[in-house]
Amino acid sequence: MMIVETNNLTKRYGRATVVDQVSLQIPQGKIYGFLGLNGAGKTTTMRMLLGMIKATEGSVALFGQKVPGNASVWDKVGYMIESTCAYPDLSVVENLNIFYRYHGLNDKEVIDKVIARLKLDQYRDVQASHLSLGNLQRLGLARALMHSPELLILDEPVNGLDPAGIVEIRRLLRELSAQGTTVLISSHLLSEIAKVADTIGIIHRGVLIKELEANQLHNEIERKLVLNSHDNVLVADLLQKNGIPFRTNAASEIEIMDRQWMSEPDRIAEMVVAEHVGLTKLFTFEEDLESYFLRTIQQ
Repeated sequence: MMIVETNNLTKRYGRATVVDQVSLQIPQGKIYGFLGLNGAGKTTTMRMLLGMIKATEGSVALFGQKVPGNASVWDKVGYMIESTCAYPDLSVVENLNIFYRYHGLNDKEVIDKVIARLKLDQYRDVQASHLSLGNLQRLGLARALMHSPELLILDEPVNGLDPAGIVEIRRLLRELSAQGTTVLISSHLLSEIAKVADTIGIIHRGVLIKELEANQLHNEIERKLVLNSHDNVLVADLLQKNGIPFRTNAASEIEIMDRQWMSEPDRIAEMVVAEHVGLTKLFTFEEDLESYFLRTIQQ
């Protein structure tokens, strides 16, 4: 079953198109990573999913029901959009008690459980205005999780968290996914999204430009053998004679993209040295995830 489904979802403000015909399909129990630069349209898309703003065109369905539509669908949804909203003069436990009542829950233990789960025990009586950004994020996540939602929509949930906190949230999302919870999580960091998402959607200037499974990333990353010598013209002729594909980069270095030859740099070195040409550079380059992301949105 598709828990989240959008069809040509579009939002315009005057002449500015913020989200442009975005179509998503997220099945139950999967984590979908929504990746884009700040201002790419991630938050606007999430707001339309939640019925916070009206789409200019297109449609949204959650659990097979159109949004806006049956109000009962919101009992199944937990969310945290942009900066965490909390009543600043109320403590952590008081803030959570408000949402406990809002959702009509009848088991007071859920507040203590979610506080423990998000490691907020020592801050339970601290006013929200006195919390660090990281702990305010934890409060927002606790609020989103309190009613055990079947769908979580989280906008940049690890902002402000230290490395240990990021690992904890990543583990938590994986646990929830294994239990059948569907998660839509946004970020501007591919390196973080790649560690938690099953599917990654890249949005740029409002357009969903690419979708791929996380396990496909390995094949998408650019790898090459970079070579420079005292006579690149001779080396290029040598490679051509041996049927080795190559290209020349902006620095006039030779780049070999063929995976077989990339794995045998010693053979390349032997061939070049045998022609009495001195090598000045020979190394394998592997693109990092953020460089891949930037290359993708620039294409």
